[in-house]
Amino acid sequence: MRQSPKTRYTIVERLLPLILAFGVGIIFAFFGIIQPIPIKPTTARYIVLITCIVIFVATDLLAGRVETGLWAGYLNLVVMVLWFSTNIVAGLALVIVGSLVAMLIRIQGSVLPGSVPLSHQSSIRLAFKRISINGTALLGAWIVYTLLGGETPITPDNFVLLPTAIGLIISLVITQVLGRAFSEIIPKPSMLWAKGQRWRLFNEILLLITAAPMALVYYSQGTLVFVLLMGLVGAQAIRHWQIQRTQRSLIGRVQELSILNDMAQSISSSLDLTEMLTSFYITLQKLGDIPISYVALYQEEHGIFNFPLVMEHGKKQLWGTVVETHHPTFAHIIRHKTPLHVTAPDSIHELGHPQLSTDYHAYLGLPLMVGDKLLGIWGFADTKAIYLLEKVGVPTLNTVASQLSLALRNTTLYARTTKLANDLEKINQITQVTSQTSDQGDALDVACHITLQIAQADKVAIFLLSEDKKEVRLACQYGLNAQLLSLYKQAIDEKALVREPVLIHDAHLLDAESEEGRYATIGGYRALAKIPLKSANVPMGMIMVYHQQAHYYHQTEIELLMALANQLAVAHDNAELLRALEMYGWEQAQLVYLSDISTSTLDVETIILNVTRILQYSIESDWCNLVLAPQYQKQVDFTSLTP
Repeated sequence: MRQSPKTRYTIVERLLPLILAFGVGIIFAFFGIIQPIPIKPTTARYIVLITCIVIFVATDLLAGRVETGLWAGYLNLVVMVLWFSTNIVAGLALVIVGSLVAMLIRIQGSVLPGSVPLSHQSSIRLAFKRISINGTALLGAWIVYTLLGGETPITPDNFVLLPTAIGLIISLVITQVLGRAFSEIIPKPSMLWAKGQRWRLFNEILLLITAAPMALVYYSQGTLVFVLLMGLVGAQAIRHWQIQRTQRSLIGRVQELSILNDMAQSISSSLDLTEMLTSFYITLQKLGDIPISYVALYQEEHGIFNFPLVMEHGKKQLWGTVVETHHPTFAHIIRHKTPLHVTAPDSIHELGHPQLSTDYHAYLGLPLMVGDKLLGIWGFADTKAIYLLEKVGVPTLNTVASQLSLALRNTTLYARTTKLANDLEKINQITQVTSQTSDQGDALDVACHITLQIAQADKVAIFLLSEDKKEVRLACQYGLNAQLLSLYKQAIDEKALVREPVLIHDAHLLDAESEEGRYATIGGYRALAKIPLKSANVPMGMIMVYHQQAHYYHQTEIELLMALANQLAVAHDNAELLRALEMYGWEQAQLVYLSDISTSTLDVETIILNVTRILQYSIESDWCNLVLAPQYQKQVDFTSLTP
């Protein structure tokens, strides 16, 4: 199968240092064992070798990872000095032994003060890279130097400037090329001749110029003077490192203050949650490419996390809700309320999020806290390591997380307050509609649409108890499919009404053969809320709210739906009362009219006609018969009147 460029680059990045390091080792063995270059081993030369190894190890520990860009400098100087003072075998021995000793020190954890600790795997990989860079640079310089007629060890008699200068330049160029190639960060560190780095090139040239004179000093002044001068070189390397460390620290503090200021501005620019998080991520992106960054908000009452912001290489992603008990990483952060940094190539997709790709091998989770309350988690994922930590640092990220936590609390409170005010205003519309119209259907339609908006639901249904109090009928609905409607149109028993809210957050967790599970499958929904409608604390109906995806109902949401249900119940009671009062008033008016008829005329037919019409309208019939029975007669005269 053809691999992607990214995969090919990773393989080259991992194998090339190993190949070059083994090549350097094989050449060292060839020169040192199979075809040794004649040189007389003396105590002085062993002292020189040990001195150079000590200084090389120290400078290697100070230089740190290859990604720092310190590929030449004092490291290359020590190698060149030993090569010019002895021969190529001693120089290769210095590179191999010094890199391995530095690796062992790193693995033991005994690093120099201020140095960045590395994992065992990173320490071994760094040793191979160091052997590859400095060993290849030494071999390249030796080949060119030898071809141009140069000889080692350098003495006043055989010293030639041109081969020496070219050899040193070749070694410097090779360190830059290989150092950049082995760097595992993007963008890669700049070479010495790049714009903005030329001041370092001048310093490197000054260091290399001293390589040949140091070898001549050893030849003319002896071992003691050489060791003292190399000691001064080591001291200068430490001093240079301290200056660089102080400078980087000051620059880092200024950058941190700038980052904190930019972050504060981005998260205070809006009270809308989506806008605030988007602005925050845009500011965060200025620090470099962040493969995965997300914000997970924690709902403590349900023990779940939802993800208002998930960005993968600048593109927004949608991640599903995560249950705390099903996710060990989130549960760990909630329990301990401390940052969690994990590098686990085989399980990171389970640690970061179930939808996280297995290409990401590093995870960082920061708790978002306000006081003792955990609002959520700010998470990162990267391919090999969280490189954002190298650019910003954990203290700065914790400070940014604290700012983000406050912003999340403010935007959340603002959103809840605004939504609560809007929802209460919408609930009040039911009262206005019922006061302006006597049509109960209009009030139910308004209630359906308001319920959809308050619960942000996909479907809604309102059920009312029939007048005989035996059956429940579907009074109003929105969004129900035909199959569910056909079930609801069947006779529903009064026992189906609920007295308290019933919540189903995820119907997929129910038994598919149960009644609720069967209804959810037929209706095509996953979440359901049943809100009772009560009149004088007696169930008179219920509101059913449906969501097509899993939905965890907030307590405020349920209280708003209860308030809406109460308003609807009051509106229904008022409508029934108004209708009863209207009927009572009409009946009283008919009785008054009947009294007027009986006193205004003595004509029997006229009285019969008027009474018949009153009865017809009162019982809402199409035909009315009035039968008169004469006193003491068994036969009656039947009088038929047309309505």
